[in-house]
Amino acid sequence: MYKVKSYKNNKKILATFEKVVTLLCNPCEENEQKLIQDYKDHELIGNLQGYRECHIAFDTLLVYRYDDYEDENGNCEYKLGLYAICNHEGLQKLDLPKIKDENEED
Repeated sequence: MYKVKSYKNNKKILATFEKVVTLLCNPCEENEQKLIQDYKDHELIGNLQGYRECHIAFDTLLVYRYDDYEDENGNCEYKLGLYAICNHEGLQKLDLPKIKDENEED
């Protein structure tokens, strides 16, 4: 698995990472379309269901998810979680917390 530190000398990767995180931090339809078109953003399946990935380079992936929550005033907010930077091989080895399905019972 890669670490951001591994890319400290790769200015292109770091610049793309910064662009992607900026888009993720400002969700709107325009940014969502840019992520899909330019960075191949999509939902993950299987044991990573509930997470998303986008390509910050050919075989360099950013794994993330949004969590919804209510603030102290009852307004719906979201929290962005960045979980991993890895390649496709590393993606198969990720052991991230399972996201509980809203329809599952305790």
